[in-house]
Amino acid sequence: LVVHGQSGCGKTAIMAVAAKQLKEQQPNTAVVIRFLGTTSNSGSARAVLYSICQQITRVYGKDVNLVPHGYKELITYFQQCMGYATADRPLTVFLDSLDQLTNEDFGKNLKWLSLKDEIPTYSRVVVSTLPGQCLDVLDGFIRKESLIEVTNLSLTDGPEILNKMLAASGRTLTEEQHKIVINAFNK
Repeated sequence: LVVHGQSGCGKTAIMAVAAKQLKEQQPNTAVVIRFLGTTSNSGSARAVLYSICQQITRVYGKDVNLVPHGYKELITYFQQCMGYATADRPLTVFLDSLDQLTNEDFGKNLKWLSLKDEIPTYSRVVVSTLPGQCLDVLDGFIRKESLIEVTNLSLTDGPEILNKMLAASGRTLTEEQHKIVINAFNK
């Protein structure tokens, strides 16, 4: 699944909520989530792939010493890790902001994800990206129904969302507070 849209439209929030809800609704699912480009170790495809493989290997009770360090070997091992998933313990990998990867090891060509290969039966990959290079690469081999565009909120959405959030939490704002929040949203 590919979630895409302009900067600031809420892709990261969607990814975080989706991962959280998946953990709550399907507690047997192994959930791996990475917010790319947020730390020095999350900008390089090699570093991200290594940490993902380590996590999956641990979750499925495999020997973490088997996780290779070489880039090409990591790509192959990632496919092997995806195959660890079972009907009783499926796997979903969330990768937010593919566009934040550096081009070290040609990270933005996304070959390291091996998404052109068939994903093992009980594994899923959910990614998000801005329009541009990464989306163009993904668009070349992802089915159209697996592409979800997130659009910016309209000016009428802000007050409606605020009112629903306040009602759901049983809270209120003063008229002045309400104006401040809505003005910030409009900007």
